[in-house]
Amino acid sequence: ECGALASPPNLSLSLRLTRWTCQDECKYHCMWKITTVAKQTGGKIHQYYGKWPFVRWLGMQEPASVFLSLANLLVHAYFFR
Repeated sequence: ECGALASPPNLSLSLRLTRWTCQDECKYHCMWKITTVAKQTGGKIHQYYGKWPFVRWLGMQEPASVFLSLANLLVHAYFFR
């Protein structure tokens, strides 16, 4: 889908704000195609680029991790004062 001659897909606002690129979008969809086939055939679910395949939500592939990181930042900012 994405290559030197292909035009980039229309990325949603949330994806553009979280700095997803055409290449990232293609990797994400490819990961899910492979994962879907693995689930259907009873195959092993693999990690991709060091990450498990999580469903993306509002541009975040791991929303719990993002939330906990932000909570950690708030605690540090509060006690740093």
